[in-house]
Amino acid sequence: MSRTARLALGFGAVACGTAFLLLAATPGFPARARWGMAACAGFNALVAAAALSRRTRPYAVRAIGLLILALFAGYVTAMWRAGGWADAFRATLGLVVLGLPAGYVAWTGRYPRWGQYAEVFAPAAVPPASPTGRLPP
Repeated sequence: MSRTARLALGFGAVACGTAFLLLAATPGFPARARWGMAACAGFNALVAAAALSRRTRPYAVRAIGLLILALFAGYVTAMWRAGGWADAFRATLGLVVLGLPAGYVAWTGRYPRWGQYAEVFAPAAVPPASPTGRLPP
């Protein structure tokens, strides 16, 4: 991924996370929804950490993958317990299409080479980190 794309993604995630926190801090906002807004802000913080920092990228990418896998697994479990076959089938399909590749990312720390846009995330495309810790141009 290019430096410009990483910076745009990172600063966009910071802006969205800040908006979620400001919305949750609004007086009169429902108390139960505040936790959801805080969770969305935390997810945006993980995305920003993965996009902006080379040092935290491997950990943040794995945490994002694990979170997506866990959310899809919980969704599948809830839909099968609810008893609706069509909803459970769609949830299982989502787990297979999105959750299992996210689990692969959580396990290995890199995007699957067999994925549709694998060349964007290829390790060869990412230049090595400089000794100063700054992103190369």
